Amino acid sequence: MLDGDANGQAGGNYSTNFSVGATVNQLRLPDFARGPGQAVNLPANGSGMPVVLRSDGTVRDLSFRLVVDAANLNITEIRRGVDLPADASLVVTPVAGQPGQFDVRISRATALPMGTLKLLSLIADVPATSTLSKSGVLTTQNVSINGNAAPQSGDAALQAVAYLGDLNLDGKYDASDVALLGRLGTKLDSGLAAMNDVDLLIEADIDGNGVLNAVDTALLTLRTRAASTPVIPAVPVLPPPPAVQMPALGEALLAAGITTDPTTQAALPTAPAKKVNLNSTAASFAIKRTTTATTQVLPAASALSALRVSLGTSSAGVAMGSTSARED
Repeated sequence: MLDGDANGQAGGNYSTNFSVGATVNQLRLPDFARGPGQAVNLPANGSGMPVVLRSDGTVRDLSFRLVVDAANLNITEIRRGVDLPADASLVVTPVAGQPGQFDVRISRATALPMGTLKLLSLIADVPATSTLSKSGVLTTQNVSINGNAAPQSGDAALQAVAYLGDLNLDGKYDASDVALLGRLGTKLDSGLAAMNDVDLLIEADIDGNGVLNAVDTALLTLRTRAASTPVIPAVPVLPPPPAVQMPALGEALLAAGITTDPTTQAALPTAPAKKVNLNSTAASFAIKRTTTATTQVLPAASALSALRVSLGTSSAGVAMGSTSARED
């Protein structure tokens, strides 16, 4: 029995009061999908990847460490965001010996404004050596606000190494991607087989509004008919993989423990030569033929016709009779 208003009778709505705490300053990083060789512009027709602060209007000093997966994301520059006041100081220091890690500090004499502020713009790209279907994590760590540790203000985001909308990860856009998106939008499928450990919205939400619908399908269909569109960037032409350099024959032999110095080579044993004396009389003998599987004996000479052997300028007719050959 449901009794929302607790009056002892079924039915009735439940109501209560609660208070909302003060806004917590929160850094935000975006989840995104970009493929090997692509610049990371979010949105695709923008410039850079934003780092956002949801500010309560009290932040005068903010510091944190930005950590990305350097194998899948290459940050070339960290710029001031469009909402960072001109009188605010920005200092970015790459962490020595730690690729993909940067210490960031923002300070200002007066507090940053309240609201959602795009503090930074990350200029980055996905290395051409990255592999489709890989993923990486971006985090803001060691967050400090106004000199006080604020771990609750950090964030983590997921990077999918995939071309936005390339749902089967074949590196191109075609009708099969549109069909997959249609199945996801109509709930016939609940995930992507090619990236089943990644939130499908990261790869399939083309317009970035948080839901899959007919607009996403229309945008992807348009992309299959054009080299690029404002929301789906072009797939770059990647350089061919470097050729595998084979070692010289001598180096390969040495690596295998085989020397090419003829003075150190052991002489192979030589099988003793066997001679067959063909007399003027006929000889009867059997000939062995060896294969890798079996050894077979040819029929006796009596079953063969006369064999003519050419010796020098004269010829001898050798009839296979009953006399045996002599072996020296």
